[in-house]
Amino acid sequence: MVVQSGFLNITFRNTTKERLDIVKIVASSEPKDVIVTVYERKDTLVIHSKSDKKNYASISKGKGQIKDWELLTS
Repeated sequence: MVVQSGFLNITFRNTTKERLDIVKIVASSEPKDVIVTVYERKDTLVIHSKSDKKNYASISKGKGQIKDWELLTS
């Protein structure tokens, strides 16, 4: 599954199943009902955690700064 960026026709690949290490760490610090999803494109990583009360996204990049087109919109 892929998610399209809100700025350009650029997609992020859902790598949740391959990044269970990240899912486990994020889920352990959140309420039990949290759903953690991980998306990647090249060296940009997006971690999205959602529960009934919270909806957070964390964006990180291996090199350089986050660009506007890398921000996801729903």
